Amino acid sequence: MYEVRVWSFAPGPLQRLNVQHYQDKILVKALLTAVAQALGIQEDNIQFFAIFEGSLLNPLRKLDENCELHLPCQRSLSIQKWSFDMEKEKISLKSDMAALKLLRYQALSNIQEGRLKPSQEEIETLEGFSSFMVENQVINIIYSLKDYGAVIIENCQLITELTLPQVSLAKREYITLQLDLKGLTLRTSNTVCVISWGRIHMVSSSGNIVEYEVHAQSQLIKWLRVETHQADYLKSVTSEIWKILNKRHHAQDLRNSKNTAAGNIAQAEYPYHFGNFDEI
Repeated sequence: MYEVRVWSFAPGPLQRLNVQHYQDKILVKALLTAVAQALGIQEDNIQFFAIFEGSLLNPLRKLDENCELHLPCQRSLSIQKWSFDMEKEKISLKSDMAALKLLRYQALSNIQEGRLKPSQEEIETLEGFSSFMVENQVINIIYSLKDYGAVIIENCQLITELTLPQVSLAKREYITLQLDLKGLTLRTSNTVCVISWGRIHMVSSSGNIVEYEVHAQSQLIKWLRVETHQADYLKSVTSEIWKILNKRHHAQDLRNSKNTAAGNIAQAEYPYHFGNFDEI
């Protein structure tokens, strides 16, 4: 048996788990399950969480469930929310008090960092949360927060200049990226630009550099190239969002196919796809 330490946004000591292993290795999925059970999260809702490496607020990467961790583990690990489909998450977690507590603590941490900006009334309600409150009340407050569910990655440096109809950014300028189902938002001290995922046709990476192929309204192809120590995390977030969008795209194709005379399902050409993650 080995002891593995996993942080969370909840106050108090981190989770110290004695885990079973095979040849000094443990699957990330097994570790996630053990941590979630220790926190009291219902089994069906473990899917909304994941194990991350790095600091709580700025993780370096999300660990794939099928990856193996070598023991003893010296890496800084945490359990955090991993979900971008807010409607599905809201329905599933509404009666899971342990999961709701983790969401609340994570939301409060993001409020303290200025990443979420609720009203004073919303802050007081969240801080006063207890098991005696109606679960739906907590859910409604959390999900009503502007930008809740978005991932924010700060201090991304542009490798090349970027000129779009809405914005012009210089090479080596630092920007903040915000990712959610609505699109990829670029922020500077005086500029906000939202690029819909429908205009981003490819993403690839090499080392700490991630690049997005952006199709501007003029049909010209632009390249958003950024360097960040959270490159692995950025890739995982983009991949997960595109997975959800492609799933919705496919579901819409199936619904549309039912209206065709022959009932044949057209072969969908999904707009969201990845390039080679090893080369740019």
